Amino acid sequence: KAGWEMTSLIPGLIHSQKPIVWEINATLEELKELTTPMRWRDQFGTILRSLSARRANGALCVSAPLVNYAEEMGIHTATLTPNGSDPTLFNSTLRDPSVFPGLEHHFRVVWAGSTSYSWHDFKTMLDCAAYLKTIDPEIGFAVVGDRPNLPDTEIPDNVVFYPSVPYLEVPRYFAAADVGLC
Repeated sequence: KAGWEMTSLIPGLIHSQKPIVWEINATLEELKELTTPMRWRDQFGTILRSLSARRANGALCVSAPLVNYAEEMGIHTATLTPNGSDPTLFNSTLRDPSVFPGLEHHFRVVWAGSTSYSWHDFKTMLDCAAYLKTIDPEIGFAVVGDRPNLPDTEIPDNVVFYPSVPYLEVPRYFAAADVGLC
């Protein structure tokens, strides 16, 4: 919970011989674009980020601009590892609406994310589901994963929760959806 920048100082103090590889999927500067206030750890992390980069032996970056970002911070071994998954696993031949019991005859929207992270914006998905239900009751929203504990949140009845599935089964769920929200 302290964030990468603060915890990355620990290996330097321990003098570990193990290499440190930093996975970079965003810059702290991106957080400034959010409407929510920047957390103290992220404000502090901005100062520590260049120190953290000096401790990293390499970086895995989810976009080419982030490879440049890593290199500008002094990480000389930065590798592009795009977001996503193996495209051979995700194909339309896997389309089977029965993976979503109760939504087989609906226009299916699958939501991928975590209700634990505010930037995944689960609330906006719920607002969309409630609004679209008034327009077309045959639009269903599928959430794969454990139902979140959201006591203050009303869940529209066109949002259906399905249990978590193993990674290699995920492509079947995306293939069965008409739209994916991430």
